[in-house]
Amino acid sequence: MEEYNEFKHIVGGYYGIQSIEDYDIKFYILKEVENYIKEYIEEYQLNVDYKEEMDKINKELSLRVKLQDALDVLQKINGPLELTLIINRKLKETK
Repeated sequence: MEEYNEFKHIVGGYYGIQSIEDYDIKFYILKEVENYIKEYIEEYQLNVDYKEEMDKINKELSLRVKLQDALDVLQKINGPLELTLIINRKLKETK
């Protein structure tokens, strides 16, 4: 169950990054996170339809949670500092 919660956390981060509109290369970062999700599923042998689960998780989580998850995911994949700063700014604006 702990592995599923981490999977949910990573997916939340994916959608947090996706919500950032003013970052030109976010699609490269999203592809990197998507690969990270696939590797995580394989490593922990999660029995999930990841696209279906991603849609479900996207609907469950608030924007604020997704943005917080995005900060953690960016740290795990050594994402760009500029994107981290943009997300921090958006988090401050989001209630």
